[in-house]
Amino acid sequence: MEEPALRDKLIRSVELLEREVLSGGSKKRRMVKLKQRQLGILKKIVVALGKKPAEVDKYITQKINENRQTWKGDGKCVQTNEHGEITVLDLSMSQFSGYIPPEIGELTALTVLNLNSNQLTGFIPPEIGRLKALTRLILSGNEFSGSIPPEIGELINLSELWLYTNNLSGSIPPEIGELINLRELVLGNNQLSGSIPREIGKLTSLTGLSLAVNQLSGSLPPEIGQMKALEKIYLFKNKLSGSIPSELGELNSLMLLRLSDNEELGGELPVFSPECRVDVSDTRISLSDGLYPK
Repeated sequence: MEEPALRDKLIRSVELLEREVLSGGSKKRRMVKLKQRQLGILKKIVVALGKKPAEVDKYITQKINENRQTWKGDGKCVQTNEHGEITVLDLSMSQFSGYIPPEIGELTALTVLNLNSNQLTGFIPPEIGRLKALTRLILSGNEFSGSIPPEIGELINLSELWLYTNNLSGSIPPEIGELINLRELVLGNNQLSGSIPREIGKLTSLTGLSLAVNQLSGSLPPEIGQMKALEKIYLFKNKLSGSIPSELGELNSLMLLRLSDNEELGGELPVFSPECRVDVSDTRISLSDGLYPK
């Protein structure tokens, strides 16, 4: 249990965030308060992730003011909107070793949640499905176990879902097909099993699909042929079998296809663009013209 005095101190510690607002061609500065309730939720999350309660106040203040350089640009680790609600929570590479608490579902204004490259354990909480505004969910490089919660299919604004390099098991939920705005689906290097759900064909905006290094079995669903925007497919090192569906040849934007190390996967590979790089080593797949580079 926390000391009441400590709890009160943390709730009172509302950090003021500076925002520049363009108005009539001139720049004005205003102060936006992080709501006390939002601060209280954030504090609970940070403690669950692994920060000592006595260090939480200082840590949150630091993250609110810290700019983080990422491959997609830079930005504050904690960002808010004009209503004082948290919209970005980037605590990646923070050496956390705790878990994601159910309170994460209370940050309903979140558009970005990035906990990449920590040592987090436990399950991905189903409450994450309440974050309807999320566009980027990055939980890769941790030690999460259990299955992918079907509630993840409720994140209909999601454009990036990165869960690679964890200990996730079970099947890929068919609800994944509800993520119609998804552009990147990266679930590689886990222990996922079962077949690739046919519902994946609904992801017609997807450009990158990575399910490599899992234990997926069964045949490739022909519905993949509906995913016309696909540029890269990584399915190597699984237990896929059966024949390559001819519908795969309808992917005219495809630039990279890696199906290697699926020893029971066979059939004839459709003809793709000469620019498409293909790797079907350690499979039973035959190439139609033998001209595909690896």
